[in-house]
Amino acid sequence: MGAFNSCFSSTLRLCCSKKVHQIRVAGPAQAGKTSIIKWMKYKSFFKLAPTEGLEVDRIDYPDTALVMWDTRQHFEDMVRPHQLDIRCIIFVVDSADPGRLRVANRSLDRLLRDLPNASILLVFATKQDRPGALSVADIQQQLNLHQLVDKECGVFACSAKTGEGIEEGVSWLIRQLKQQDGASCACEADSAIPCFLQQLPV
Repeated sequence: MGAFNSCFSSTLRLCCSKKVHQIRVAGPAQAGKTSIIKWMKYKSFFKLAPTEGLEVDRIDYPDTALVMWDTRQHFEDMVRPHQLDIRCIIFVVDSADPGRLRVANRSLDRLLRDLPNASILLVFATKQDRPGALSVADIQQQLNLHQLVDKECGVFACSAKTGEGIEEGVSWLIRQLKQQDGASCACEADSAIPCFLQQLPV
């Protein structure tokens, strides 16, 4: 019996050692969404074609795993978000293209309606390495982020080419997720990821 208890305790610790979070990644076309995901995963810049269909990436940290859902299409047409327990949105805007912020604002409004359980919003203002890029304060105002009183919201200027600002944003996101998780051990093994995700290449 003692050996069984020891084995069970070891299995439980392994199961609880890593919390898996489903993250919706969105934003206007060519804002740099996929480039940011690839930098998070590989710490390097990739020149990529626009995402077609659905792209899913898992990024592992010491005690947290982020599963990133990136698609240009309407999310609900491809997956059932209520089955994924999405509590966080990463929204990417091109800070060097202020003319598209109105489109970004409408896109964000619809996204927040589609994912009412998402309580954390991380905004990456990309292409800060370009001349004339808008400041974080300008983007906060343009996206009306001050109105989101029911969500934890962080805005980080970044560059997917140099990686500047990306790690800071991800660290903030993980802190917010841990605060929401609290001290509870919510056991989520890889089986918590939908079966069709497990079949996708990593």
